[in-house]
Amino acid sequence: GYKGRSVVAEIVVFDRELDDMVSSGKSRKEMHEYVKKNGFVSMQDDGLDKVARGITDLQELMRVVDLTDRL
Repeated sequence: GYKGRSVVAEIVVFDRELDDMVSSGKSRKEMHEYVKKNGFVSMQDDGLDKVARGITDLQELMRVVDLTDRL
């Protein structure tokens, strides 16, 4: 079952600006900066927030999300 489980997720809202960035060949870095500026929360950040709030632990987060660039 799913009782007691928590989701670690990320959602990118594709607005007109981001669509234009993709169409015009902007770099991945530029697009990432844009979505972060507009409220994007990565799986890493969502998971680390859940660790800080005691919803999950670091070992479980590391099992499901790549944190190598954060450690």
